[in-house]
Amino acid sequence: MVELAGEAVLLRPPEERDVDALVAGAGGDGSFGPGGDEARAKLLGQIERRPTLEDGGFLGLVVEAGGEPVGDIQARAPQNGFPPGVCELGITLFPAARGKGYGVEAVRLLTEHLLDSGWPRVQASTALGNAAMRRVLQRCGYVEEGLLHSFAPTDDGGREDYVLYARFRSGRGGDPD
Repeated sequence: MVELAGEAVLLRPPEERDVDALVAGAGGDGSFGPGGDEARAKLLGQIERRPTLEDGGFLGLVVEAGGEPVGDIQARAPQNGFPPGVCELGITLFPAARGKGYGVEAVRLLTEHLLDSGWPRVQASTALGNAAMRRVLQRCGYVEEGLLHSFAPTDDGGREDYVLYARFRSGRGGDPD
């Protein structure tokens, strides 16, 4: 079980008591993933399975601040999805929790944990226009590697450019540290 404590946030496995808050906290804007019953079923399944990066290629944690869930953060390393040793990080904070430093601390905590656990590469991507997330990644030591043209679908049927960032374990080739 992974639990990581920082000054303002705690990263911990989700529990049944978190489901309603995680579903409601998304604010219904779609940025947190599926809503309603679909989100509830997905979270309950995750809680029951307790997947790990080693068994299932997924680690999902609640971002907690002030004793309350304020979002979630995931590490993903699906088999055959990335080369061995590559892990991708994703985070979503509830709208009311954004701009308070929780994202920077959560990304930093999980990134350091992954690198210290032996992952040679942790990467993250975000929409080119998502200036806030790009700043978070830069503040956490991620290096911008390139533009992913027409990468993600948009609600209107178009495609959106994304930017890829990465961090590397010390002593590895290409290490930005």
